[in-house]
Amino acid sequence: MSPRFLPRVLAAALLLAPVAALGQDPRLYFESDGSGPAVVFVEDWANDTSIWFLVLPPMRGRFELLRYDLRGQGRSEIAANGDYSLRAHREDLLRALDSLGVERAHLVGAGFGGTIALAFAVEHPERALSVSLINPHVAWTEQGREEWGRFLEGYERAGRPPIADYASVIVGRWFGSRFPDREPWVVPFVDLMLRRQASAPLVESLRAWLGTEVAPDEASPVPTLLLWGERVGPPVEERRLHRGRIARRAAVEDAGWVPHVEAPRETARLLLDFLRSVEAPAVEEGAR
Repeated sequence: MSPRFLPRVLAAALLLAPVAALGQDPRLYFESDGSGPAVVFVEDWANDTSIWFLVLPPMRGRFELLRYDLRGQGRSEIAANGDYSLRAHREDLLRALDSLGVERAHLVGAGFGGTIALAFAVEHPERALSVSLINPHVAWTEQGREEWGRFLEGYERAGRPPIADYASVIVGRWFGSRFPDREPWVVPFVDLMLRRQASAPLVESLRAWLGTEVAPDEASPVPTLLLWGERVGPPVEERRLHRGRIARRAAVEDAGWVPHVEAPRETARLLLDFLRSVEAPAVEEGAR
């Protein structure tokens, strides 16, 4: 996408999507459009709902597309009690479904959002139709914890500056150099996304996330899609997910950690194929 069109596309997305706040303590910002079976998108750490804007168009008209910002992220409120644990995020997702009157939904989670979606499906399988995991972080590697631990140590030594001051570091972490060189709009896009968010809750959420794992026996009880960018390879915790109902697994071509931004059309195609396969048995059962 040409960078000159990006502000226009983002503005159109914000104007067209109905927005509201879900519940209390903290109130969660959400967007909703489309019609059909509900699909709830759960964002990664330090993201907001705009991270999904490229993957949504092919899915409109087929599903009701629901996106919300995690507590302390985007336009959702900061947690007054400072709780950014996996349990709190899981309860927020349940609260969001209840507030929207959605009995069951397909869940799509990226990164930490994948951890939240999987943990939710384990705790509330009656509310999840399926789970799609995009480069999920179900467990941390020692290297991953050390790298982000060093990031937090450097952040403290620097006097806790705005997280947006680290936009170039985070872009490099998420996208490497290849994609930003080809699509230079991604750097100001991430910078803007970070500047719209308060830094303190992002840091506390990252600290909580570094202490989070989904237990080995918590395998997905619902049909599950596992996606990863081909440049980074399958997630190291894929073996842990084999215990669940992994219906499909696939590498997204020409993508790394954020396939829904780097290769949105292919990501949307894989999501749609999987969601249709899950929906088809339900349609056939209803026709009997």
